[in-house]
Amino acid sequence: MTQLSRVSGAVLAALIVSSCGGEDSPSPTPSPIATATPTPTPTPTPTFSYTEFANLTGVQDFGTACVAYRPRGNNMPGLDGEVLFSGAGAVDLDATTGVWTIAEINGATVRTIGPESITSTTATRVEYNSTATAVPFRLSVITPQVAGQSARYGRAISYLLPLAGGGGQSGFCTLGVATDPDDIPATTTVTYSNVAMEGVVLDEPAGGGQPIVSRVISGSGTITGNTTTGEITFSLTYVVEAPGGVQTTIGPITGTAPIDLGNDSRAGYRNLIGDGTPPQYAVNGAFYGPQGRETGFILYSFQDADSNGLNERVVLIGGYATR
Repeated sequence: MTQLSRVSGAVLAALIVSSCGGEDSPSPTPSPIATATPTPTPTPTPTFSYTEFANLTGVQDFGTACVAYRPRGNNMPGLDGEVLFSGAGAVDLDATTGVWTIAEINGATVRTIGPESITSTTATRVEYNSTATAVPFRLSVITPQVAGQSARYGRAISYLLPLAGGGGQSGFCTLGVATDPDDIPATTTVTYSNVAMEGVVLDEPAGGGQPIVSRVISGSGTITGNTTTGEITFSLTYVVEAPGGVQTTIGPITGTAPIDLGNDSRAGYRNLIGDGTPPQYAVNGAFYGPQGRETGFILYSFQDADSNGLNERVVLIGGYATR
């Protein structure tokens, strides 16, 4: 209607001028017809869907953050290798049949273990043991407990994998339902204040022999992510109980790690943390569930104070945090 009235007004003005004897006068230039600007189509908001670990079905090719080790000349563990969450995973699960597949880290052995090998089951842990090989195949699947609640999207596992060439490789991993890297929290700062840890500390005895095994019985701290800088900051403390019952608190262990977005389907992190002097700890972990609601990590330190290639102390901790 607006365009039509502009054209009609121009024609009417020309007629009036002509009727007044101004036929030699130029007609006024008509106003240009307005062109409507198209409204851009809004970009659709992506949607994300996550299945809790207990409800998974079918084959799950997990991303894993792992550390692998085996005994060295002094019977203490030596580092065999590690797997980052953004890389190819070392562990698969057929959630329908309950069969786990574990691959040797930095090697070629791949083995499976399933429900027929379960030796014990609790609400928080399932133990598997197969004696079909000279070195037994053992697997522990742990449901982390944080602030009195079970982890919904992640699990921790430890295992002893018999190798095709003899001997065995031990491993410790976190795995689960990975957070999509595009599923970013709306806030810049994301803080995980509920932190739990468990694990072992192995010490070389003064006279040689088998390692002295102490338990990591608890842990605490904060983990803070920054969605703008892409960094995650740690302040972690753990409690060790020696065989005689004496408890020692270690920490806080502090530091930062870059969030690893090298895989377009999952996000993790890995870095050395500590005060810059020995011992340093590697933290290797991942985000699970909607907007990284949960994060699982392994914290480990292979300590060779005299630099002779043999470790005097090894710390292996599985951690989990929620927000």
